[in-house]
Amino acid sequence: MNKRIFKTTLLVGLVALILSSIFSFFLYYKTYKVSSEEDLTSLISLIDSTINFEEDKIKYLENISKFDKNTRITYIDSKNNIIFDSYGDVPGIKGHINSEEFEDSIKTGIYNPNKYRKNAFEDIYYNAFKLNDGSILRVSKETESIFKLFLKVLPANILIGLVVLLISKRFSKATTTEILRFIEADIETPRIDTDKIPEISPIMYEIKSQRDVIERQLEEIKIEQDTIKIIIENMEEGFLMISRNKTILLINKAALDFLNVKKNVINKNILYLTRDEEIVNSIEVALKGTSSEGVIDSASREIKYYSNPVYLKNEIAGSILFFIDETEQIRSQKIREEFSANVSHELKTPLTSIYGFSELLKNKMITSEKDKEEIIGNIYSESKRLLDLTEDIMKISKLEGRSEVSKTIINLRVLSEEIISVFKSSASNKNIRLSVKGEGTIVANETMMWEMLANLVENAIKYNVQDGEVTIELKQSKNIEISVLDTGIGIPVEKQKRIFERFYRVDESRNKKSGGTGLGLSIVKHIVKSHGGEIVINSKEKVGTEIKIFLPIDTKIYN
Repeated sequence: MNKRIFKTTLLVGLVALILSSIFSFFLYYKTYKVSSEEDLTSLISLIDSTINFEEDKIKYLENISKFDKNTRITYIDSKNNIIFDSYGDVPGIKGHINSEEFEDSIKTGIYNPNKYRKNAFEDIYYNAFKLNDGSILRVSKETESIFKLFLKVLPANILIGLVVLLISKRFSKATTTEILRFIEADIETPRIDTDKIPEISPIMYEIKSQRDVIERQLEEIKIEQDTIKIIIENMEEGFLMISRNKTILLINKAALDFLNVKKNVINKNILYLTRDEEIVNSIEVALKGTSSEGVIDSASREIKYYSNPVYLKNEIAGSILFFIDETEQIRSQKIREEFSANVSHELKTPLTSIYGFSELLKNKMITSEKDKEEIIGNIYSESKRLLDLTEDIMKISKLEGRSEVSKTIINLRVLSEEIISVFKSSASNKNIRLSVKGEGTIVANETMMWEMLANLVENAIKYNVQDGEVTIELKQSKNIEISVLDTGIGIPVEKQKRIFERFYRVDESRNKKSGGTGLGLSIVKHIVKSHGGEIVINSKEKVGTEIKIFLPIDTKIYN
């Protein structure tokens, strides 16, 4: 703006200077010309009116010529002889007195000066007329030419031009500063003062209008960005955006957690985030326009990823990756597969035995009564085992599918003593001492609580040693704490995490001998979970096992 105002002001100033200079110069030159002609005419008139009264005309003319060095006086007698020339240049004047202009001047006898150019810098005005005695008087006056006058005023014009330049520069700076100050001050205020600089008021209105539009758009963009950022940051799924040159543009917390990365990787190459060959290859493929998916193992978790290209104006601009933690789904699938296999195996084994023994009896291949009784006993045992297995499976199915159950106030001390009395007979076979300590009251499903404690006590007796102990301890504070302790064989540390899985047996051979379906602790886990509780196991081989359950006093039944 400053340069533009400066150029405009300077141009206007220079044009005004040139036009005024030309006008004043020609006006001055015209005045100068008229003044020179009038001076010459006045001198001629003076000489003409006085020379006839002078006795010594030559002397008279010499005296007059002394007053003005630029005036030349030539006196010619009636025979055209040059008697006097104030410049003393007789040969030079002869060319003038023989010219047509000289003859015309003598003939007219009018004081009307003629002019001729002496050189580029001087003009000469002259006139000639006859005196009364027939002699001729020629008077000329040297004046400055128009070119010389121009050169004389040129320095002044240059000086004035410099002044105009300085004034324009200062004026433009002052004007620009004032306008900008006004604009800056006015943009910050809601009101436009048109009295200050009314010429820019339309611009100011337009600026304010555009500013309001831009502010609204920026606010909308900011809201959209914040919304997208909040959504991405709070996604359970991992999100990763990669540019075409494999630079990380955006990554959320979930993706960093899935890939077990703590450092800042924004604007860095993908190799700063992960060197997993499968992930890097999926990005390479996506940048070539092909989507892909797969599963990687990261920090003992199963992470599924989806890689897709990102297009901008029909060109691939980068790629995005989604990460989903499918550890539970994959593990659940494995458990379901194992459960199906185990159920098939556990059901098939007794059924096969029953079928085989029955076939022997049907075909009358057993003749000994003793053998028959043994086979019938085996059929009974396998049938009971099959029935127990079916009941346990149905219990687990009910627990998994049950949404609501009836709840009552349960005195856990009384319930525990009842369970102890039920298992006294089986415990006496190993001379195991059963006891209950502490008190506790809970609001829960009584059948489930009975099933939970009965399974724990039954296992504690089954895997105990001769002359061992089984103790139920009850503690009540903010929650109910139920502990079942035994002095049995214990569980190896590496197998403790799996004992609540369906059909899992710590020692397959021992479990076959001791009976059981392998579903007891799985039932306990489901009951605890459905009541919003937690279960913890502490066990040491050849020392014993403690299973501790924490339940809220007023339990809710969870799906």
